[in-house]
Amino acid sequence: MIPQFWRTASTDASILEKLSTTQFEGAVTFKIGPIKPTFACVIELSEIDPPDAYVISVMGKGGSAGFAKGSAKVQLFDENGITVLGYTVDVRLGGRFGQMGGALLTLSHGKWPTSSSVI
Repeated sequence: MIPQFWRTASTDASILEKLSTTQFEGAVTFKIGPIKPTFACVIELSEIDPPDAYVISVMGKGGSAGFAKGSAKVQLFDENGITVLGYTVDVRLGGRFGQMGGALLTLSHGKWPTSSSVI
C-alpha cells in the first residue's frame, strides 16, 4: 500500500524499495508550484495500531534543493457506518526548498483537506 500511495501522491516515485514491513526508501519527486525537487527519502511506519491508526514519517534529502522532514498521524474511525480518515501533519522544510516551498505550501494548503476526509 505505501509504495502505491507514494506513486499516487508524488509527481514521480520511480524508485521505492521495501526494506522491512515498516521501512521503505527511494527517490521521490514532488511538484509544488514551479518547484520540482527530487528527494532521496526514507519512509517509516510506527505506532501501528491496525486497523485504527499509525504514524508515517518521512526524511528526504534533496541535495542543493534542501531537505524535507515530516510525519503524519493517521486515524481511521467509524462515524455512523462511514469510515472517516483523520490526520495531523508536521512538516519541516530547509534549504532553497524551505525558502520557496514553505510559502507555496501555505498558499496551496487551502485546497487540501484540513484535518479529515471521508473515504
